[in-house]
Amino acid sequence: AFKGGERTVEGGRHPFAIGAALFVDLPPEFDQVGTSILTLGEWTTITIPEEYTGPIIYYCTAHTFMMKPFLLLLPPTPPQMPLSPATPPSPPIRIDAKYWVSGGEFGDPYYTFNPPLQPFEPGKTYAFKGGERTVEGGRHPFAIGAALFVDLPPEFDQVGTSILTLGEWTTITIPEEYTGPIIYYCTAHTFMMKPFLLLLPPTPPQMPLSPATPPSPPIRIDAKYWVSGGEFGDPYYTFNPPLQPFEPGKTYAFKGGER
Repeated sequence: AFKGGERTVEGGRHPFAIGAALFVDLPPEFDQVGTSILTLGEWTTITIPEEYTGPIIYYCTAHTFMMKPFLLLLPPTPPQMPLSPATPPSPPIRIDAKYWVSGGEFGDPYYTFNPPLQPFEPGKTYAFKGGERTVEGGRHPFAIGAALFVDLPPEFDQVGTSILTLGEWTTITIPEEYTGPIIYYCTAHTFMMKPFLLLLPPTPPQMPLSPATPPSPPIRIDAKYWVSGGEFGDPYYTFNPPLQPFEPGKTYAFKGGER
């Protein structure tokens, strides 16, 4: 259980949150109860699932560089049995493109790729190796994931270390049907983050609606609110007309107003 205490947010400037990554809620199996972003006097509780081995972080929602992972005690790994002499070796991985990653700078694109980085193609395998000054003495570790501190899904068949330093390798294979995000980032400076480009198959042209297709009925709005203000004191915003409790089955509209 966590409770926001004295100066937790310094007057609202540093809201404290817990998640699986920046702005990514913990999975449902954590049974989180209470508010997900703590301010003074608020509570949240989480239960760590027995089999969970992924990331759990805390961070400031207003200043994302204020982010740190929780430590998680894991059961000891059972010793690996040596391969039987009869086990055939795995076939070599076919690499479609290799990149030497170097640099580590605060300006976009943050790292240097040799040869220059090209968009990923579904079904192809890419290798990345940490090169000269990749981490500037360990200060800019290079990682690839689906989001900040979120590993790629298992279907990427990632081989090698997930965080590159000098001389280390990782390979990933882009699944044929994957359309989600793939990013690279510095694990020490999360603003050093950029998405890879992914070539997607062309979208088939949409057939025009038949003249016989009836138009969608207009949305019935039960209440409209004009939202203005934005102050540090509760209730933080001004609603015109004054905000009323929501009623199940009704539709509400909000429009941004002055300030």
